[in-house]
Amino acid sequence: MHKLFLVCFAVIFAVAAQAANADVIFDDFESGIDWVNSSASNYWWKYSDTGDIFTPTLSSSGAPQGSNYLDIQATDNNYNYYTGGTGHYKEMDLSAYDSLRLLVKGDSSWGSLKIELKEKDGDMFKYGEWTEDESIWLPINWTGWQEVIIPFSAFVDDNAGIGNNAWTGDFASANFIVSAPAGGSVSWGLDSIGATSVVPEPSTIALFGAGIAGLLLISKKRR
Repeated sequence: MHKLFLVCFAVIFAVAAQAANADVIFDDFESGIDWVNSSASNYWWKYSDTGDIFTPTLSSSGAPQGSNYLDIQATDNNYNYYTGGTGHYKEMDLSAYDSLRLLVKGDSSWGSLKIELKEKDGDMFKYGEWTEDESIWLPINWTGWQEVIIPFSAFVDDNAGIGNNAWTGDFASANFIVSAPAGGSVSWGLDSIGATSVVPEPSTIALFGAGIAGLLLISKKRR
C-alpha cells in the first residue's frame, strides 16, 4: 500500500507540474519569416537607427529547439547604444499565464534588450528603460543559449491614458529593441518566444489537493 501511495503521489505531482508549466508559443520561427508581406501570419517588421547596422535574419545553424531561430547582428556606429528593433503581430489570449518566456543566445558583449508588449486596446508595456547616457534594459551578459522568464507584473505601462493601463493578457504584438555597447556590436539569437505559468493556477492546486485527498481516503478504507 505504501508503494502504491508513492506511485500515485508521483503521478499526481507530475500531472500538476505539467499543467502548471504548459507553455503557449508566440513564435518559434518554424514557419519562417516574411519581412515584406505585412498581412502574412509570419510577418516580422524591422527598423534600424540611422547609420547603424541592424540585421535580423532567419537562421538554422545551431538552433536550440526545432530547425530555426531569429539571428540578430547589430552594430552601434553612432555611439548612442540604440541600434534598431524587430517585432511580430499575433493576437493571443495570455490571461491564463503569468510570465513571458523566451530563449536568448548571448555573446558576452554586454549589450541589452528592451521588450515591449502591446495589447489589443493599445496599451504598451515595456521591460527596461533607456537614457542617453546608458542602457539599463535586460542585460545579455552570457554566452550561448539561455532561457529567460520575465513576469508580466515586471512590465510597466509605457503609454498612460491609452487602453485601461493594466495588463490583462489581451495580447496583440511584441517588439524587441537592441542596444549594443557604444561603438560595439552584438551577435544574438531569439527563439521559442511565448508565455508560461510559473505560479500554479488555482485549478492545478485544486487538482493536486483532490488527488491527495483521494489517496488519504483510499488509505483510510484499507485500514
